[in-house]
Amino acid sequence: MKIKVLASIFGLSFLIGCSSNIDCSKTTFNETNKLTFFNDEPFSGACNSYYMNGKLESVRNYKNGLDHGEWMYKYINGNIEMTGLFERGERVGKWEYFHPNGTLKQVSFYTNGLSSGIWKMYDEDGEEINEINYNKN
Repeated sequence: MKIKVLASIFGLSFLIGCSSNIDCSKTTFNETNKLTFFNDEPFSGACNSYYMNGKLESVRNYKNGLDHGEWMYKYINGNIEMTGLFERGERVGKWEYFHPNGTLKQVSFYTNGLSSGIWKMYDEDGEEINEINYNKN
């Protein structure tokens, strides 16, 4: 478990620090076919978006124009707002959302783009305030 967490942190750190990522503002999203393009071609790779003050806002990954790979958004204060994984345009696995103060806000799970598992919500002090069970009975 410890190795898995360290590997995830390393992977996210690599994505954030990767200078070869393009600026997301240079991509375009096509509402009709739900694809992201760069230079008129379906985009594959990573892009970063930035706040007006130059601080990193997000790191997003794509494959053949589809959301694919790790995504991460940050608040303007630098704290992580959200992390999650896409596969072929659909949310998969564990997604985590955080309050601006850095405490966990919500843990969500997806299977093939659909809500699954037990979702938990927390207040800004870290106390659980709600739980939703998406498991099939």
